[in-house]
Amino acid sequence: MLLFSLGFALLLVTPSQCGPAICAPNLYGRPGVPDSASVISALPFTQSDPEGQLGVPRSFAEPAFFQPRFSKLVNPWHSSMVQLPRLWRIRSARLALLFYADETGMVRNPSINLNWGVVQAAALGAKRYCVQAQNGAGGAWIISDHFRNPYLTVYIYEAGSPFEAVLNNYMITGKGVYPYSPRGLGSEGTLLNATMAGAILSGSIIAPAAGAGSVQISGLPPPLATEMSS
Repeated sequence: MLLFSLGFALLLVTPSQCGPAICAPNLYGRPGVPDSASVISALPFTQSDPEGQLGVPRSFAEPAFFQPRFSKLVNPWHSSMVQLPRLWRIRSARLALLFYADETGMVRNPSINLNWGVVQAAALGAKRYCVQAQNGAGGAWIISDHFRNPYLTVYIYEAGSPFEAVLNNYMITGKGVYPYSPRGLGSEGTLLNATMAGAILSGSIIAPAAGAGSVQISGLPPPLATEMSS
């Protein structure tokens, strides 16, 4: 049974500050450092955040994976809900935010409580460990909790790379993307056990979204200023 259909509040856990970074130029191409930095800067509240919205909790959801499909999700926050998938384009670089799917294409947690600061930190992690450290290679960062339960995946890739065919198939078939084998060909690229190195501070919240009622949290700091520089 999916958690968003339950009418009770869930315990909130902090996201893991380390996790899998998967770098694969044969799949994601080589978006390059300058364009990757630019596409990350296009994420909400990255360049300008006068009201402190980067750390505000909100529901991220993909109704196509609800059971039943497109059933209603109760938003426990005053902030607007974020519907996935989301895609950003800057010159040669692309950034996609998708829910994590297993090897069968099933998304078991299609709604979570999260903030944009966590997404930004994950994108910075993919840029640091793949684009910067692997000769411009594109890659993916899996957002998981401290129990290693995966929720979302951030992909940075080059326009025209084979990963665009993966996304097209995802849109057509309705099956999610398994980041360890996006094309169903087995593992591709280099798997790193990376760390965000302070890009996410303790207190940033990620958790499955409750179906009804409110979930109270406090103290959601933004990423460190040193991590926000491109």
